[in-house]
Amino acid sequence: MNARTIPFLFIFILASYLLFACQLAAPDEPSSTVSPPTSTPTLTPEPGPLFTPAQTEPIFRRGTQPWFADVVEPGAVIFQDGQFHLFFNGFEGWPAKVAIGYATSPDGITWTLAAPNPILDSATETFDGYTFFASSALVENDIWTLYLYTLAEGRDGAPGQIYRATAPTPAGDWTLDPTPLLTPGGEGTWDAVRVTDPSVIHTPDGYLMYYTGADTDRLQAIRMIGLATSPDGITWTKHPYPALPLGEKGTWDAPRVFQPHVVQTPDGFWMLYKANIKVGQSEAFGLAYSHDGVAWERYAGNPIMVDKTYGLDWLRKGYAELLFHEGKFYLYLEVLEREGGPYAHGNTDYLSNIVLLEWGGE
Repeated sequence: MNARTIPFLFIFILASYLLFACQLAAPDEPSSTVSPPTSTPTLTPEPGPLFTPAQTEPIFRRGTQPWFADVVEPGAVIFQDGQFHLFFNGFEGWPAKVAIGYATSPDGITWTLAAPNPILDSATETFDGYTFFASSALVENDIWTLYLYTLAEGRDGAPGQIYRATAPTPAGDWTLDPTPLLTPGGEGTWDAVRVTDPSVIHTPDGYLMYYTGADTDRLQAIRMIGLATSPDGITWTKHPYPALPLGEKGTWDAPRVFQPHVVQTPDGFWMLYKANIKVGQSEAFGLAYSHDGVAWERYAGNPIMVDKTYGLDWLRKGYAELLFHEGKFYLYLEVLEREGGPYAHGNTDYLSNIVLLEWGGE
């Protein structure tokens, strides 16, 4: 079996499951009813790399300018008008006022910084929070949209919200909405204090936003992946239960799942996500598949990537972005050049660049 056959197997399995479920449903049950999803056991064989490094060296490096002198993260990548567009998060040290930069590429590997840069800067924008990060992008009807998340304080685990910024061109001028699109659920909810890491998809039926929710502002908070829907990309309604809950007890993603990156393909939806056993331990990546973007099945070969998967000189993997273009998955991944402590954003002493991994295509 090769990687390109995996989506078709998922479709067959999921279609059989849905057919069986429909036969059991009561005829008068409303179609809008959302039931708590059941967690699918996660098999953990030896990780096999589905993705292949495009090259051994980073494809995008931190710069000499202070606003991205230490760290670059792949906030959002899209393909539009015959080229790849990268919106990256840059900063110097941590905590920091993050700025968002913009670069273009003909092949997704060789990048050119646009001018002027940065296109957005949390030090000069007005919003409810301390800093922000780009996480997803769309372009529709000649309007470019960036989805951002904020942190209320300069620390990991701080409360967060989700914002939107728009522009007539990717280089700007960008306008940040005055109010957030999505806010925490409040006391007693699974996303009580934090909603971050938005990944937004536009389908013929409307918009889907996947996000990380946390129940407290502690680093050890339980994090799960939620889903909100919108008819227009502005007014959002949360689903009451996590779209991707915690894994089965004892599995690699049992304690927390976070940072969703969702793409739509001709065969369905794929989600790249992260998990780790506890703060201070290495984080790993997994995949999940969905036929409709609502019900998700974990890939049986998870985790697909851990720190030693590729044997390259990458000390730790950080933030990621997933793009699907012409039958190929492009995984842009932040990698630490120098270890800076037990976790990336918990200290000021680390440097990072961006590498590219690929899966599929001819």
